[in-house]
Amino acid sequence: MIVVNTHLTFPHNEFDERILRLRQITETVTGIDRYIEDNGITRGTVIICGDFNSTIQYDKPEGIDVVYDYMIRQGYTSSYRSIHGREPGASHFNHNAVEASVDFIFYRILDKSTQFETIDSYLVPKAISDETWPHGEYLISDHRPLQSQFKTSF
Repeated sequence: MIVVNTHLTFPHNEFDERILRLRQITETVTGIDRYIEDNGITRGTVIICGDFNSTIQYDKPEGIDVVYDYMIRQGYTSSYRSIHGREPGASHFNHNAVEASVDFIFYRILDKSTQFETIDSYLVPKAISDETWPHGEYLISDHRPLQSQFKTSF
């Protein structure tokens, strides 16, 4: 199993949002793929998690966020979405006072013999709704940790 944590640039402008973040995740995924190939890894799972500063924004004319779309096109699955059928409404309350879902755990199974599934996935604390930012209920950070539990065998 390969686990990678990332923190992509906050999209302050169109360049950051559509080009820089996509370049950052492309280089990350390409580096992982190169490592897998160079080391002859043929089995297992790759997990890429962290703050992608990426949101699924269906209200945008162009649709889904470029980084999220790239991850899905590369064969990655969102652990949260695999359980809930959607992403959380708000994992972050940013410096512009905007609620956003920016934290993700993506995984990709490298081969058909590896058994890997998400058992549970939630924002911490689990008892608080994930649909909006919990103003007054969660004061520890501007992010709510995303936790996923997996079951694997190979």
